[in-house]
Amino acid sequence: MAGEPYCRMAVDPTFVSDPTTWITYTGVYQDPTNLEPGIGLSIHWKDERLWLTGEGADEPVRPVHHATFLSSIGMIEFVMADDGSVSALILGKATRYHRVTESARDMRDVPTFV
Repeated sequence: MAGEPYCRMAVDPTFVSDPTTWITYTGVYQDPTNLEPGIGLSIHWKDERLWLTGEGADEPVRPVHHATFLSSIGMIEFVMADDGSVSALILGKATRYHRVTESARDMRDVPTFV
């Protein structure tokens, strides 16, 4: 589509989301190849939903699997470490953003993403 590669994604109709686990995904994530201040993604809890801010987005994301969500800028997949923590997110099955803070409370010193 418009020169961009896309893959069809089949959504499991039996999947039931569990919002109680989503708080573990909150935090600030940064692309290690672009360390410019203020560039990155924020995942935060707002209005009883998980929200994405950054890369031109400021919106709730839609769960499609346990650690996979859809947004206007692409699919977001959270990467879990062996200890159960979230180490990164992958945007659009391509760019890996490393977690730089663990929760929205840690964001007081992080610039607002636009």
